Amino acid sequence: MRQVSVGSIVGQLAKAEGLNVIGVVGSDEKAEWITKELGFDGAINYKTDDLAAKLDELAPKGIDVFFENTGGPIQHHIFERMNAHGRVVVCGLIADYPKAEPAPGPSWLNVIKKRVRIEGFTMPDHFGEIPQLLQTLTPYVMSGQVKYRAHTLEGLESAITGLNLFFTGDNKGKLVVKL
Repeated sequence: MRQVSVGSIVGQLAKAEGLNVIGVVGSDEKAEWITKELGFDGAINYKTDDLAAKLDELAPKGIDVFFENTGGPIQHHIFERMNAHGRVVVCGLIADYPKAEPAPGPSWLNVIKKRVRIEGFTMPDHFGEIPQLLQTLTPYVMSGQVKYRAHTLEGLESAITGLNLFFTGDNKGKLVVKL
């Protein structure tokens, strides 16, 4: 869940539904934000933490749902810890976007052995569900149960800077270029 705007909303909705939520972030500041302010149960800094040890600590009973938005090495550690009949939603793979060839994914063997269900997610498939989403999300936002933050850059000339922030993870929230 590196892209805080997407992952933070997904994690907060999961918390609102009573799930145990662990966020994957690229800085200690983002880890503190999602745990202290957003109420996530834990955070893993994929740049500095021992991924396997941190997952063992935060998910000792395994993982039932994995919202993939980052890619990179942590996905292999998560797949190893998926519980039988777990679900994976693949929304993004930011770690692979700048590469000429994507990194190899997790083993299909675990998918078979654990009967894991995997589904790709893109927003255009769900435009018709926006009214339902707003009906669910609006009360959470209005009550303060779901929070967000935006990282706004001024002017079209800042768009390249914004794009670079997107790939480094240095943005602090939903990245917006104000024209």
